[in-house]
Amino acid sequence: MITREILIIDDDENLCRLLKDRIEMDKRFRVFTAQTAKEGMAVVSDKNISVIFLDVQLPDENGLDTLKKMKEHDPEIIVIMITAHGSIHLAVESLQMGAAHFLAKPFPFEQSIQLIDRFIEKQKLVRERFLMREDLPPSLFVGGKSAATRKLFRLVKQVAPTNSTVLISGPSGTGKEIIARMIYFNQRAQRHR
Repeated sequence: MITREILIIDDDENLCRLLKDRIEMDKRFRVFTAQTAKEGMAVVSDKNISVIFLDVQLPDENGLDTLKKMKEHDPEIIVIMITAHGSIHLAVESLQMGAAHFLAKPFPFEQSIQLIDRFIEKQKLVRERFLMREDLPPSLFVGGKSAATRKLFRLVKQVAPTNSTVLISGPSGTGKEIIARMIYFNQRAQRHR
């Protein structure tokens, strides 16, 4: 089972603690918290965050500016805006900037799990639809520059030109089908040279 990483950015430490505790009751999630935009960006840069709960009013920056930075860093990251001072104009603006949802405080914490599940499933479907397109190389869907990722790319390039059968194994949801398509795409690229 894959553990999804969630981030809560809010200067209300009590809200962060309560929401973190509620989300982590579901063992599929690991939650990080930050009280400022700067702390939040550091977590996003260091971890593999799937969903962010982002307060609109932070001590060091407007949440909409933080939203913009988060989406520039990772366009696929799911950002749920939260605020005690909600307005229709603010909700519309945040959604236009790429937020997935807008919550007015106080909100039932149980709703957070439903939203996480809904948006992760939606994100998964979008990725699967993209993967079905023949003209897109699957390497577009594998991110990261870690040593493990570089090794994976080397292995794909090594086996692609061969006629060998390749067994790709791993837990469900780890991207085996993406690796298979990377091999296939590299085989086609080799033939057309």
